[in-house]
Amino acid sequence: MTGFVARESKATGRLGMSFYSRYLLSMRSIAWMGPVLLFLIVAENFFANGFRWLVSLWVEACGNHACTKGPWIEVPVREFFAEVSPQRSLFALLWFVLFAVVFRAFTWTVVTAFLARGGRSLHDEVVHNLSHVPVTFYDENPTGRIVRRFSGDYANLLVEIPNYVNDIFGCIAEIVWIFLLVAFQAPLACASCLPCALVYLRIQSDFRPASREVQRLAKILETPIWAVFTESVAGQQTIRAYGRSDEFQKRLQYLQNRYAYAFLTQNRMTRWLNVRLKMTSEMFGLIVTLFVIWSLATGRLGAGVAGFLMSLSIGLDGTMQWLTRSFSMIDSTMVSLERILEYRNLPREGLRQGGSLQQSTHLPESPETAQPAISGAEIRFHDLSARYREGLPVVLNNVQLTIPARSRVGIIGRTGAGKSTLFQALYRMLEVESGNISVNGSSLLLKELSEARSLFSIVPQEPHLFAGTLRHNLDRLGKHSEKRLWEALEAVRLAEHFRAQGEAGLDFEIIERGGNLSVGQRQLICFARALLMDAPIVLMDEPTASVDLETDAAIQMAVKHLFQGKTVIVIAHRLETVQDCDLVLVMSQGRLVAQGAPDSILPAWMSGVESGSMLA
Repeated sequence: MTGFVARESKATGRLGMSFYSRYLLSMRSIAWMGPVLLFLIVAENFFANGFRWLVSLWVEACGNHACTKGPWIEVPVREFFAEVSPQRSLFALLWFVLFAVVFRAFTWTVVTAFLARGGRSLHDEVVHNLSHVPVTFYDENPTGRIVRRFSGDYANLLVEIPNYVNDIFGCIAEIVWIFLLVAFQAPLACASCLPCALVYLRIQSDFRPASREVQRLAKILETPIWAVFTESVAGQQTIRAYGRSDEFQKRLQYLQNRYAYAFLTQNRMTRWLNVRLKMTSEMFGLIVTLFVIWSLATGRLGAGVAGFLMSLSIGLDGTMQWLTRSFSMIDSTMVSLERILEYRNLPREGLRQGGSLQQSTHLPESPETAQPAISGAEIRFHDLSARYREGLPVVLNNVQLTIPARSRVGIIGRTGAGKSTLFQALYRMLEVESGNISVNGSSLLLKELSEARSLFSIVPQEPHLFAGTLRHNLDRLGKHSEKRLWEALEAVRLAEHFRAQGEAGLDFEIIERGGNLSVGQRQLICFARALLMDAPIVLMDEPTASVDLETDAAIQMAVKHLFQGKTVIVIAHRLETVQDCDLVLVMSQGRLVAQGAPDSILPAWMSGVESGSMLA
């Protein structure tokens, strides 16, 4: 681990059959679709090799062999070609080819689509899992690392791996057909297949492990490029303002050069494979050619069958070469599946993160206290200590606090004092070391995560909007009527602005991160979203930091009216924000150092800051 960011994991060793079985089992309906796909692949290769067999019989017809002799399946075919005109023979072969082409296209479409469906299924599972991981996962893993799993790795899973799997099964089926046809026509020619297969297996055994490890290394070296790129795009204004463009450019070039070493090594290894496969396949073709010439000269084979065997040797050359290459490349490409499966098995947020309830204050559950009243809720911190994750220092230290129901509480303190960390503890985003949190006497740490978080609505300091309509950003679950949405917009003084957009109204399109709205407007939309949640506890992290003073005053009045009867907790950076609160809390270094009415706390805090005593 480097700093707070975790190093990207890199697997080692071969990928066993259990790994491939996990890929196949991830596809739905594999139990009954598997035999269907196998039948299609075998039938497709029958048509491809059957055409060459038909051409060999057409060339010979009954010229060198009596139509009453030979294998039973050849007799009617030879008689057909001997009796019909060349035009009809050509027409029959043409229809055979057209049917074979259509069947091949159908087979490729069905097989590839089914295998790609498995990739999409894994993608959905990973997305679902990522939405339930602890929040610290996104602190430990750069955005570029996560983006790469859903771009390059997912593209391989969706396109490359299905193609390679299709190629492998197709090549195996074609080799089986070729072997049967050669054994059927000239059994002695099969003897040349064994040494060729041994050479291919030896080349493959040397290439696959090295190629797999180089591909893993390339993936590890590629993700930092995307991380720096996404950071540079998001922070380009800051980078230019501080004149750091050259540093970021040099960093990106350094990362690209590191990745290029692995990428070029992979290319050179592929070229090494192709040269040796080509040499081996040419030697195999030479052996089969010499055997066919000898058989033709001694009268053992006719010209048509001899040509047929020659075409099979040429086809087998390419097939075995492509099979070896596909086996090698799928091992390399399966690294992408390995990385996808890693994110499929990430740890999930549980009922309780860290700590032990035996260390906490015992809070019995009862029907009267299990569900807090919707009009407000009392919150108690029972000697709560928590850290961001295991191995890091404690950020909340023995916080003992009671927040009365339906009260308005302000939290003040210097940067890093633990104000926002207190909110994270309520949302159960921290590793609880000891202590407990209760809401209306019911332990928050024992509730289901979704139930616990539904008790709170929040207005964050940095507004977060999603690409989509205004309606979608206000009411993502579709719970509220259009009238209720407009009432929320009117409460935050945004209704007139969106009504002026014409027919769009609530269907006004918001671009990614709310780029077509001002920062203040984005903050007000977040405020309206909190109003619509109607949760008993409202958390506000300096909600008016991005609006002007007039709008700030209007919102403060709206808060008093709209959140009347709710428990409101406000983190304040302006002292004016907490002057009319019922209770003010002072945080310092993760501890609650003072609490009381604003008239007594604010003057003491201001004098303490000037003297430095409140910073200890």
